[in-house]
Amino acid sequence: MKSTDRTTTTSPPKSARAVAALAGLALLLSGCGEGETASGANGSGDRVEQAADQNVCQFDQARVDDSDDQQPFVSSEGEVVVQLSGELAAAIPEDSAVAIDELVLTATAFSTGICRLEVEIVYTDGGMEVVAAGAVSPRDSAEENAAVVLLNAGTRADIEAVAEVPSDDEVEKDVTYVTNDLSHITVVDECSDAADDDFASLKFPYSVQPERPDAMEGDIHEFATAEVAVIPGSQGGSDGASIIITGDTDAELTATGQWAPPEY
Repeated sequence: MKSTDRTTTTSPPKSARAVAALAGLALLLSGCGEGETASGANGSGDRVEQAADQNVCQFDQARVDDSDDQQPFVSSEGEVVVQLSGELAAAIPEDSAVAIDELVLTATAFSTGICRLEVEIVYTDGGMEVVAAGAVSPRDSAEENAAVVLLNAGTRADIEAVAEVPSDDEVEKDVTYVTNDLSHITVVDECSDAADDDFASLKFPYSVQPERPDAMEGDIHEFATAEVAVIPGSQGGSDGASIIITGDTDAELTATGQWAPPEY
């Protein structure tokens, strides 16, 4: 009888993964300042009206021809505002509109290796109604529709509608909580192991769909997506949590690095 060697592999413990993630975070932060892309820019500045202590991500890190060249946006303190820059918003196809004005993010990391991401949603006029109605196969509730349209959360274990944002003692792993007024989403899951280990994919869907040959009636396409990783630890050490964002948009990039409307 032929004998076969068998090698058993085990996943590293959460503590080891946390140390590795923190080391990777330190490397990222050494390459870009707080609330910055590696180019050192907080965005074009044409839409930044928030307080000085808020970090603003406007998809400028996606202004590269090859996505592999993209440097992530990193923030380890306070809120992160995700929005389209004025130039990127101007590249939305004619006679179209997006449903989201901005998303305000905060993150928490627990000692268990579980993280929670808070997403405060600011809609454009008519945007909430489109998100609440859902896509071509709507769910049973507006809260479920919002989680699917804004987070592509259909693969998550559970989507729970809540009257208000749950406390730390009330949340459970693998649950996405959506408030009844659709103004807030809380995502609870295992913390990211690295910058490219996405914790959530946040969409900027169209509220008025563009003309495109592949569109089906009821489809909701997105103009831009923010891929968010949440890693335990911050620039100051092991406490807190850091938010790392890479962006993607349907907008075209000209040879000189300017945003232009997508070619559907």
